[in-house]
Amino acid sequence: MEILNIYLNLLLASVLLIAAVGKFLDLPGSRKAAAEFGTPAAFAGLVGSFLPVIEAAIGLLLILGFYSATALLCAIGLFAIFTILMTVQKIRGNAPDCHCFGAVGSEPVGISSILRNAGFIGIALVALLTMGERGVDSVFDLGPEISLPLIGSAVLPVLLLLSISKLMSLSGKISQLTLKLESLEGVLDGEASSERAGIGHPEDGVPVGAPIPQFSAFSVLHRDRVELSSELRSGNHVIVFVGPDCGPCGSMLPDLISLKDEFNGRLNVVLVSEGDVERNIEKFRDFGLENLFLQDSKEVSSLFLARWTPMAVLVSGGRVASAVAAGELSIRRLFEFQAGRDFATQVLLTGAGIPRSRYKVGESVPDFHTFSVDGEGIKASDFMGEGGLVVFTNDSCPHCDIVADAVASIRGSNGSGPSRILFMNSGDPSKLVDKGLGDITVVDEDHMLGRRIGAFGAPSAVLIDAEGKIASETAVGSVAIKALFGIYGSGLR
Repeated sequence: MEILNIYLNLLLASVLLIAAVGKFLDLPGSRKAAAEFGTPAAFAGLVGSFLPVIEAAIGLLLILGFYSATALLCAIGLFAIFTILMTVQKIRGNAPDCHCFGAVGSEPVGISSILRNAGFIGIALVALLTMGERGVDSVFDLGPEISLPLIGSAVLPVLLLLSISKLMSLSGKISQLTLKLESLEGVLDGEASSERAGIGHPEDGVPVGAPIPQFSAFSVLHRDRVELSSELRSGNHVIVFVGPDCGPCGSMLPDLISLKDEFNGRLNVVLVSEGDVERNIEKFRDFGLENLFLQDSKEVSSLFLARWTPMAVLVSGGRVASAVAAGELSIRRLFEFQAGRDFATQVLLTGAGIPRSRYKVGESVPDFHTFSVDGEGIKASDFMGEGGLVVFTNDSCPHCDIVADAVASIRGSNGSGPSRILFMNSGDPSKLVDKGLGDITVVDEDHMLGRRIGAFGAPSAVLIDAEGKIASETAVGSVAIKALFGIYGSGLR
């Protein structure tokens, strides 16, 4: 039991001393980590500099056997504080660099780092419970034939843990970089099918013409949460999604400042970032805090299907007015496309990337006249004065059922959405009839009529405005279609 207790003390001492040395080798990083974990700016430098001293002191006490019980209690308290702070950051959706081992080894806060610290607490508790009456004070009292192997066996697992963590982190970064390079290669080659393992096409966002979703964000200037979507429902705005740890975001910041000034009065440029307030202020101060907002955990960018940073989207008159632009070059093109535009008209743009539409926004809907399954006459002029949504489906499409269920739910609850909805279904319409949608369903075999209006597979859909003109690009898939009639967030499947 005595040897076990000494070994556990050595194991904890190895962790603390390696961590202390790593932080001493990178004191600026230690001070930065202290600030990122919530230490007030006035004290972050002091805490970051003093922390490795505390770790080294506890580690030395554990090795030398002085005040072992007190040193173990201090170690438990220190690891507990680390674990709590990491958990809080994880819950908030932040991933600051833990800087746990400083220059020796570090990684963004995650489940693995939290569990690792919890494991250290467990080791310290076992060491505390197995203290008993020790016949020797430290490992050096055991003689070199015992002490040296014991020290080596305590240090080796810590070094092995650091090596595995470093390799896993490096492997993950290489995999992410490879996926992004493959996706970008597809974009540069003009291949719309460059989707990979959850990354998706960079321009695969909410369809042009969809009403912007409702969302709130934290105003850095006012230090309070605001309904940002309400402020963006009138006028013309470019929302740029950035991050405090995003290198490209920092490099393009001077260009964003210049573009904001160039389009002042015509386009309002808004930055939506995430993470610690002070870090964002430090990085984006020159842009101006009045238009800097923070999301908690990508909940705003996910509504627009903006998966990367930097990405940007134009909104005009409360509607999505462009495909999402991914990367500095695409964002610059998004702004350049607005040069000379008459913003007073607030004409929505068509997607400039993936070909999603057969007709341009603003073109008149081709004339048609047909009958619903229930025998009611339906013609293009029915949309005049109120507008609506035309959905293209077929009887064998499971995603079409998702859209139909959403429409049936909206009609049943008198919820918001397009005033008139029409299903153009290829094949057996019985599923739509069973959902109570027979009065707004027409049978359009092989989408012969749908192709005239803008069918782009099934399910797909297009918005029509009150003047009988195309008001959106053709939305493909249940997620994009539901966005056209305002269902976002948990409603997306």
